Amino acid sequence: EQVDKLLEVESQLAARGRAVRHLIYEDPRGLRDYDHPSLLSYERVQEIGREFDRANPGFFDAAVQAGAPEDTAIILYTSGTTGKPKG
Repeated sequence: EQVDKLLEVESQLAARGRAVRHLIYEDPRGLRDYDHPSLLSYERVQEIGREFDRANPGFFDAAVQAGAPEDTAIILYTSGTTGKPKG
């Protein structure tokens, strides 16, 4: 149900010239019937990261060094169904 909502938003954004590149999920339950190029498992994202790291040694350290303390960063998480923060 939530994936349907996200995919609907994705198509609305695409119609406005915006894009959602990936929808990343951790729990595949209920996703059996989906075959959408935007959907990626968290496990697959980790694999892609490891592949990128092997192909680009030193990239992560250089990117960290390029950052500055005043750079904006954000971490978002949902409260989940219990209403208690998960992060």
